[in-house]
Amino acid sequence: GTYLFAAVSANAQIPTFYNQLRATTSTSVSLSFPGGFVLDVSTSSANNVTVSRASSSAHMDPSGKHNQGAYFDISQGTTQSVTATLKFTYSASISSSVAASMRFAYWDSGTSAWVFPSTGGSVDTSTRVVSQTTTHFSEWAVFANNATATGTLGSGVSVAANTETTITYTGLSLVVHTTTASTVTLSSYASVVTTMPSGYSALGFSAQAGFTLAIDGGGALIKAELTTPPLTASAAALITGSVSAGCLQYDVDARAYNKIDIESYTVGTKTIVVKLPQAGTYLFAAVSANAQIPTFY
Repeated sequence: GTYLFAAVSANAQIPTFYNQLRATTSTSVSLSFPGGFVLDVSTSSANNVTVSRASSSAHMDPSGKHNQGAYFDISQGTTQSVTATLKFTYSASISSSVAASMRFAYWDSGTSAWVFPSTGGSVDTSTRVVSQTTTHFSEWAVFANNATATGTLGSGVSVAANTETTITYTGLSLVVHTTTASTVTLSSYASVVTTMPSGYSALGFSAQAGFTLAIDGGGALIKAELTTPPLTASAAALITGSVSAGCLQYDVDARAYNKIDIESYTVGTKTIVVKLPQAGTYLFAAVSANAQIPTFY
């Protein structure tokens, strides 16, 4: 590797990589990690800490909140008393209203839930830093409140960058997250015009056969989770026994289909939840067991 040398001021932050042992003592040290995470820490006696970072977690986000792709697993070499402050610098693209709701939470394995400490948390929107004091280590993450909006099918809805927004339409909803400020348009797709593959039977809703998602803004799509309106009674009747509800992405130009796995189908409400991987047109089908899986190149 490459090594450089520097004159170091007293009490300067210590730059460090993730997944490396760092010595700690009863005198607080400030460890600065790539990507805007800082750990100010002291331990009751000589010890060490290790911090790993991930962009996702096996644990679901708390209800009504979305993660910032910042998960930190912090551990000690020897378990002992610790005093620490966690700090995370968030993206300048995040709106001030969403940023003000940011908080650290830790995963409680005993209750299998994210816990937001009742004290010690703060957000400085001028420096874009969210902080949390703590006396224990575990898996920590940064979350913010979801934004909400009301939409009309066929009309664009403005969403902020790096903010999970729930757009509510009449009878359905779309949860969307993009990396840049974008205009999201969800439109009805009237009817199936290309025969579906063998083993797939079109499902319909009272006002449409499917939906077209369009995103204008130039950024990446992180999430687009659609909860459909209820299927018609005749469509819902097709989902029985070995026949399941499914989703097909439809390429209008190629007149071809690509199967998309759904998250869930709820019998009581006759609604389907599916994560749309990209902008495009999506239709729904009753899928027979062992049917071939249509896919794009």
